Amino acid sequence: MDFFPAQADDIFVSRNSSGIISEYSSAGTTINPTVLSGLTSVGRMGISGNTLFFDDVHHASIGAYNILTGTYNPSFIYTGISYNPFFYAVSGNTLYTADQTGDIHSYNLTTGAALSTITLPSGDVVNDMAIWRNNLYVIADSNSGIIGDYDISTGTYSHVLTVPGAEALAANSNDLFVATYNKIYGFNLSGVGPSSFSITGPNLILGLGASDTDLYIAETGIHAIGDYNLATGILNSLFITGDSSYSPFGVTVYATPEPQVIILLVGSLIALGGWQSRKTFGTHCGRRVAKD
Repeated sequence: MDFFPAQADDIFVSRNSSGIISEYSSAGTTINPTVLSGLTSVGRMGISGNTLFFDDVHHASIGAYNILTGTYNPSFIYTGISYNPFFYAVSGNTLYTADQTGDIHSYNLTTGAALSTITLPSGDVVNDMAIWRNNLYVIADSNSGIIGDYDISTGTYSHVLTVPGAEALAANSNDLFVATYNKIYGFNLSGVGPSSFSITGPNLILGLGASDTDLYIAETGIHAIGDYNLATGILNSLFITGDSSYSPFGVTVYATPEPQVIILLVGSLIALGGWQSRKTFGTHCGRRVAKD
């Protein structure tokens, strides 16, 4: 299979059951069905710069894949944790991970070296997280829906929202999104753009990913990735389909020039690639396509 350097808004989908990561265009068409294969129970994903990070649950490590060169390091960070999936957030050159405990670990993205551990108050367990500016938001209790806010610059932590049944988080430059199994809430954080809103109707949401224009919804009930346009309010529940064997798992957004991170939590992982200088590698409706 040919390798194609990622372009702006490319979407990477990880199927944890088959151990394959696939690549799609921003229109939802397949670019490369097998970017990586042979992974073992691949979990969530995060992205920084040109590098896609994801965990291999059984191998107790975080792999690093360069989406522009195709270089893959399966053991970029050895965690020693082989039983829980990871949640990711990136701020500058720091990767934050959590594994369904009360601890959030941070690593240097250049070297992979461990930096520090944030320990949440007793009773708070990370069930997903997203970053907005210097604020690390976590689902601290999915049953009661408590959302915690850890200020990276000051080291302070507090409970700021309650969304009963919260399952997934995502953030863009303006908003924080919180999903339950069948509803999504948007909370404006920047004071720019629309006020808070909610979307009802998606099927069994397990993960979210967000850019400044679109909200990506992993719906395990219909084995699809939905696309909600934040400007028009139009929801396409069947944005990426065609594989009934997976349940979406996680989503990440990769933007140029400043990378953003969005975690979409579902049986598949998704990430968007950003690259300002666009080139065409083969054609399919003006996009690249994979070649055998």
